[in-house]
Amino acid sequence: MVEPDIAGLDILVVGDYPFERHTLLEYLDHYGAHHEAMTFEQVVAYLEETRKKGHMPDVVLLEERESEQSQDQISRLRKLQRDHKPRFLLLSTQRKGRQGTLDQDSYRIYCQPMRRSQLLLGLAILVGRASPLVDHSTLSLRAPTETEEQPIESDVSILVAEDNPTNQEVIRRQLALLGYNCTIAEDGIEALHRYHRQPFDLLLTDCHMPEMDGFELTRSIRHAEEGSKNHLPILAITANALQGEAERCIAAGMDDYMAKPVEMPLLKSKLKHWLATTTPSGEPQPSPVAEPGPEVEVEVEVDPAAPYDRDVLGKLIGNDPTAIDEVLRDFVAPTQAILDDLRRANADADRKAIKDQAHKLKSSSRSIGSTTLADLCAELETRAASDDRDDIGPLVSEVDALANTVIDAIQNDLGSPRAIASGE
Repeated sequence: MVEPDIAGLDILVVGDYPFERHTLLEYLDHYGAHHEAMTFEQVVAYLEETRKKGHMPDVVLLEERESEQSQDQISRLRKLQRDHKPRFLLLSTQRKGRQGTLDQDSYRIYCQPMRRSQLLLGLAILVGRASPLVDHSTLSLRAPTETEEQPIESDVSILVAEDNPTNQEVIRRQLALLGYNCTIAEDGIEALHRYHRQPFDLLLTDCHMPEMDGFELTRSIRHAEEGSKNHLPILAITANALQGEAERCIAAGMDDYMAKPVEMPLLKSKLKHWLATTTPSGEPQPSPVAEPGPEVEVEVEVDPAAPYDRDVLGKLIGNDPTAIDEVLRDFVAPTQAILDDLRRANADADRKAIKDQAHKLKSSSRSIGSTTLADLCAELETRAASDDRDDIGPLVSEVDALANTVIDAIQNDLGSPRAIASGE
């Protein structure tokens, strides 16, 4: 399918809680759209000024938290753009409700996680570069086949704290195939915010995230639970399969630990166990605290000479070629952004930033079976964190070159040009 074109569009991104903004702006940049981002309070003055200049945005991307509030905001923005035909792409945080074309000037997509294909399609339809009459159903997550996991729950709500877009997509698909609803938070701060706004049955959290990591997130939740009977099961999913990592998770107040990449049978078993420890009222049932066992890597056979291995993804999200292709495509743009950040950190001799970017790339690389790249990132992460002030510049360059080799291999295999992180 030909990818929708959004190059040259002027996009105004509006949201008071822009948790998905980083990924969104990366996509807009990558596909050649111009953009401004601000809160709703800021946008009023901005539109009044741009209207005086006779230049208005092609599309307003509005973060939709509550339907009535969003409709009120749209009404106010229409009035500000009375001499211009405004178009709105609503970024919904709720799976329930109508998606796609709402009317001739409004389109809604689900944004947790942000799906590149849906974003591009919505923008293109609003400005007349794609037809709303064409069947785009292949862009959605396909239903499980007989060889994939079948749904086992439908009324369970799981909060996922994960900052890596590739890992977000993998865990979202795994949970969907197991029949669980999930909400994606991009770091601990957003996860804590969502925890206080609505009840969840279980939290899956990465340990190492910017702003607030999984350990601090867990301690904050346990502090909030003090004096009540509430106990949210918290399971760590981390790329650090190191000696002592499991003990550190349990000491922070987490209930269990899994090393990435997590295969479906293990994830299914862990969720079944920990969800069974909580009643529908949220009160915990007697259950022993998990004791950290031996830390072992998931046994996924890969070809170390191959840039990446589709079979690894197959074991993680099911042997659906379309789904695997989609995750591989969604690996490209975030990886290019990581490499940009890595180069800047290296130029600034910022070893902490180098360590953080190496960790992020290590995690997503393992998810697509790029073990050589993941191992190289692990070495860079370790050396960047070391007290030895050795020159890690050559290793940064090696990671950069190998990551681009992986990107080239993915795009060549999927028939995509090198300059574009293609979609469905």
